[in-house]
Amino acid sequence: MVELCPTGHFSLEVMMEVSPPESPSVSITYRQSVPPPKLAQDMGRLFDSEQGSDVTFIVGEGSERIRAHRTIVMARCPVPLFREGMAEDLEAEVRIPDVDARAFRHFLRFLYTDDCSEGALDSMADQLLSVADKYGVERLQALCEEQLQQGITAANVCDLLAMAETRNAERLREACSRFVCANAVEIMGTAGYARLAEGMPHVFVALFRAAVEAAASPSPPAGRAGSSGGVGGVGGGGRGVG
Repeated sequence: MVELCPTGHFSLEVMMEVSPPESPSVSITYRQSVPPPKLAQDMGRLFDSEQGSDVTFIVGEGSERIRAHRTIVMARCPVPLFREGMAEDLEAEVRIPDVDARAFRHFLRFLYTDDCSEGALDSMADQLLSVADKYGVERLQALCEEQLQQGITAANVCDLLAMAETRNAERLREACSRFVCANAVEIMGTAGYARLAEGMPHVFVALFRAAVEAAASPSPPAGRAGSSGGVGGVGGGGRGVG
């Protein structure tokens, strides 16, 4: 010990490193209330208010005047409603004499909101189907066909089939064909049956052929309105007349 420390005194230096204890991580979730979308609601109000409208549609036999916005109609309607050069007119007017004014107003509102006004399908699905087919608005046409399928009866099925034939309504045509094949005896005595045979003999013959084929099939077709799938040979498609 004397050899290691001749003076008999020594100092000891101790180095210590102290770290604070780790605190557990805390996960914080921020929740924020997001308002529901209201674009369709705002667009509907814009159509109803006519604010900033720059075109007038003169519609139907009574020449009802309906205001709208050209850019919205042009963006949403596949079939042009405006003649060439009309986009530059400050106050353009478009005459549509062959469409019911009330149905055309619902049609325009659909272009703005992508939805049907309350009660429109219940009261005039047939007229809206004609307008939707004329101007190529497929979503509205599908909604109209769906609504009409739900109301197929023996009394109206032949008239609906004639409408489907002239309005490029394939889904409605198939539903009517299946209904007729399953309820032929009840339908043969109706006025609609006579009208179809006289006014559209080619559809009548095709429908009769489909009924015979269905009767010969080992599994009978579904006969209620709104069934999916079709019966071949009925109708030829093509865009309907205006």
